[in-house]
Amino acid sequence: MQGERRYNIILLLSSFVLLGFWLFSSLSAGISGDEYVHQKHAEDVVEYYATWGKNTSALETPVTNLKYYGQSYDNAATLIARLFNIEDIFTLRHIMSVIAAWLIIFLSYKLGHHLGGKWAGLLTALFLLFSPRFIGHSFNNLKDIPFALSYLMSVYSMIRWIPQVPNPKLKESLMLILSIAFAISIRPAGILMICYLVLFSGLWYVVYGRLNSVSPFSVLKSLSFIIVCAYLLGLLFWPYALENPFWHPLESHFIMSNYPVTMRQLFEGKLYWSDQLPWYYIFKYIAITAPISVVYLFLFSPLLFNKGIGKAISTDSILVLFFVCLFPLMFIVFKASNLYGGARHLLFIIPIICVLAALFFVGLLRAGGKVFPGIIFSVLVLIGFIQPIKYIIKDHPYQYTFFNLTVGGLEKAYGAYETDYYYTSLRQGADELWKHIRQSKEDTIVVASNFRIEPFVSIYDKAVKTIYTPYYQRGNVDWDYGLFVPAHLYPHNSASLHWPPRDGIMQISIDEKALCVGVKRNSKLDHLAFEALGKKQYQDAIQLSNQFTTDKPFSLSANMSMGEAYFNMGQFDQAQKVFNTCLYILPNYEPAQLHLALIAKSNNQIEKAIDLLKEIISFNPKYTKAHSELVYIYRELNKLNLAKEVIKEGLKNKPFDKTLLSLLEAIKNDK
Repeated sequence: MQGERRYNIILLLSSFVLLGFWLFSSLSAGISGDEYVHQKHAEDVVEYYATWGKNTSALETPVTNLKYYGQSYDNAATLIARLFNIEDIFTLRHIMSVIAAWLIIFLSYKLGHHLGGKWAGLLTALFLLFSPRFIGHSFNNLKDIPFALSYLMSVYSMIRWIPQVPNPKLKESLMLILSIAFAISIRPAGILMICYLVLFSGLWYVVYGRLNSVSPFSVLKSLSFIIVCAYLLGLLFWPYALENPFWHPLESHFIMSNYPVTMRQLFEGKLYWSDQLPWYYIFKYIAITAPISVVYLFLFSPLLFNKGIGKAISTDSILVLFFVCLFPLMFIVFKASNLYGGARHLLFIIPIICVLAALFFVGLLRAGGKVFPGIIFSVLVLIGFIQPIKYIIKDHPYQYTFFNLTVGGLEKAYGAYETDYYYTSLRQGADELWKHIRQSKEDTIVVASNFRIEPFVSIYDKAVKTIYTPYYQRGNVDWDYGLFVPAHLYPHNSASLHWPPRDGIMQISIDEKALCVGVKRNSKLDHLAFEALGKKQYQDAIQLSNQFTTDKPFSLSANMSMGEAYFNMGQFDQAQKVFNTCLYILPNYEPAQLHLALIAKSNNQIEKAIDLLKEIISFNPKYTKAHSELVYIYRELNKLNLAKEVIKEGLKNKPFDKTLLSLLEAIKNDK
């Protein structure tokens, strides 16, 4: 008894030390790509309640679709900041994110302990604590981390509550209500917790309830109380749901389970649109980003159904864990859901995976019977954690860019998979760039980036303006310094000509792999060339581009301006050479390929033009300019059926493309 008490005290003190260190570590974390829009929406939500529903900005989100989210944790952060006049809202958000992650560790321990004893609990907590992706997201992800907490709370509460039916303890009922309500208040998918509860309770009644003469009405009574309370409580801080509590939550779930906004993603060294990724995308991403020991322990965890290994663990609980882990994966595959950003949308199943991995580890050791094999097995598992632990310590605060050794770590995954897709390196990059900017004698500096950087440069004691530019078109706009990250870029490696930029003056990197690059612009001739092109001053555009590419031959922007100027002047041979240079700099670059197809068409090389356009469509099915040009060719050839097929294919990927829709109407009138 005394030993158990000492153990609990040590565990409690250790957990608070961990929390303190974790909170301190969060102070250096960057602002994630989603935080800006969620913070803005949270302000609108708080205003909705502050004005008793008169301010309806929270209900009008045509671009972000955030009205379909409850995002209660984001809203709570904004409310706390307003109540206590906290100006540094992002630091507060990061602190709250860490607290949610810390609670996940705590609950993971509790679940593991409940099912397999204290060693299973400790190992579950350690497996999660040594998972770099989880740690990385814990610093600034107020969407996926809190939802993971609510999911884990709900599962743990169900496992404890269901066996107590029809007379569950009030404490367990309250915990289950709060857990499900919390899940619903963050994401529409939280409604699945109600479905889980109904399913598991029904199965429990069929297997056990009838044998113990439990009345089905008593089960329904208990379920109804939990469901009604949890559902209504979950909607309290979700404005759109409150507007129509019976339909809007379901509508939100249907819409967000197939998110309408798509973006291009690097996966296996290829570019995909996020709604067209291979079916195994999420399975592979979990397998290559979790600690390798956790991956293998989880893969063998079905052996827990073996009586020798899982004899001390409830089979029912193991079935529940496997279901809540695998069902979301299968649902995503079945729905062909729109995914991006690695496995972060499925972050909520990672604690469950760690629980199953820990239970299998402990069960196998208990079943072994011999010390020596157990030691060897433990050492092998420990070796598997060396790489992720080293990454967590050495590469803070970019732990979420971790890849395990199955793909060769970040060194081999770089350029084949997304790395800093959340733009978190921009914070440190801005600090490093400032060391160069402050030496400038200019009164006003313009800093360009392929993401928002206003919060970082606002602390500069110089007049700094910011401008957004897509990375590959950065030469077309006017700026003095640039700060760029490799998010959503084409495949790249150490030999690439397009990333990292060759005129960088500073770099944030992991193992010499650039996550963020700062650039000082020494010449604006590429921008002037683009302006001349827009004014149809083609000779000037060619001359300026030539001057710029003399020093920087691999400038995509300058070469594109030069190629388009030659093209518009009808000098197709010169244009073709320049566009081929563009493709040498950036293979498969659609605008360059499209111009080559147009040149082939102008030279009456119709089959070549068709092949080039088909090649573009194959590489990028949503680049409907290629579809349109192909339709024009087929119409000229009077191949109207082929033209209709191309339009149909294009509209499948971009249903509201105005050009394709007008072409479809025009073809109907063709004779």
